[in-house]
Amino acid sequence: MREGIQTSLFRGPCWFQGNRPTSSHEVALEFTGNVLPRHGFVCHRALETVEGATTVEVVDQDDWEPDPDDAEQPDPLVFEHLPPNAFSAATLLWIHTINGLAIARRLVTKMPAVKRIDLSQPYPTEEDAVGVLQAVGGERELERFEAKWVKGVGEGGLTWGDIADQLPTISKVDVTVEVPDDLGDGDAAGEFGIACVTEGSRSSPSGRGPATPSSGWAIALFHERVYVMSQELMRAAKMYNHVTPRDILVFIKHFLGLVREKRELTKFKDTEEQVDEMLVWLAEKDKDLAVLAAKKRRTGVFLFPFPLA
Repeated sequence: MREGIQTSLFRGPCWFQGNRPTSSHEVALEFTGNVLPRHGFVCHRALETVEGATTVEVVDQDDWEPDPDDAEQPDPLVFEHLPPNAFSAATLLWIHTINGLAIARRLVTKMPAVKRIDLSQPYPTEEDAVGVLQAVGGERELERFEAKWVKGVGEGGLTWGDIADQLPTISKVDVTVEVPDDLGDGDAAGEFGIACVTEGSRSSPSGRGPATPSSGWAIALFHERVYVMSQELMRAAKMYNHVTPRDILVFIKHFLGLVREKRELTKFKDTEEQVDEMLVWLAEKDKDLAVLAAKKRRTGVFLFPFPLA
């Protein structure tokens, strides 16, 4: 635990500690012991609002090693006893453990001022990542949402646009999607949607590396430019609108459609070139046959359809 003011929140088979360092205004929720999901939690005392904390972090305690085969997330129902404004000033929720995703869904309902959610450490599944956003709700706004190495994404890519009305408006989304090791660069855009970031497209368009004109780079550039334009309009006190997950997915669908159309046009052009080359080859063969026929006529060689008697 960090140095600061420590308050024991829960006791029982699993206990949590709230730690509020006076210097950084953070609350770290650590859990240890034999965590029993959804039951076995005893509220030690009435919970009070944690005032002044601007960051809430969920971490594993160093000596706690959960069963890797146990896929059930710790989901302490005791969080339901926290008031809706328990973390009234907290703007950042930072999850450091794969075992804190269910807890994150409960915490965001107690953080009315949350503006940034960071899931860059847990390596969540798509279901877990979108579940945290659903817990935030469709009426709220986030400045940034980060989820690194999201797993369990199908060939259709991220499908969050189907439930866009249940998700918050997000100014900036940073999502990295895990793809199969044998996925080729040319197949990524067509098969995995937004998960089409390849080795050749990891350079930033700011000039720090060779900017490969790939689908992943184009999508990232599109989102970045829209965000910058929104910020400029906001500073100029003009009308602006943040890009929602549905807007991004609509763009991706349109962009991938153009990629597929371009591929078909490229195939059609290749076929046309092959036909032209075949016509030239046939024309040359016709000339060769005409020359051969003329030589035979000059030498008096004639071909008959039946043998001479």
